[in-house]
Amino acid sequence: MLKQGAKGLIIAEIALCRVVAVWDGLPGPAVWLLLRRSSSDPQEIHYFLSNAPATIPAEELIAVCALRWPIETMFEQAKQLVGL
Repeated sequence: MLKQGAKGLIIAEIALCRVVAVWDGLPGPAVWLLLRRSSSDPQEIHYFLSNAPATIPAEELIAVCALRWPIETMFEQAKQLVGL
């Protein structure tokens, strides 16, 4: 996977599979589990759960997960602007 980060391109390995979430010890809904391992630091692994439909293309789900960082950055900047 390639995306633009603050320090240049970010390259990572991605694994994606459907799993069943567990709520209060009982089976819950089927969700996507996305694992992202940094190629620069193989010990760094990020996990994401998504309730996207089972029919979503893998590339689309990965692209949406990659948007998490810029969205978090914008929220942090907005909180600083309003003094939170």
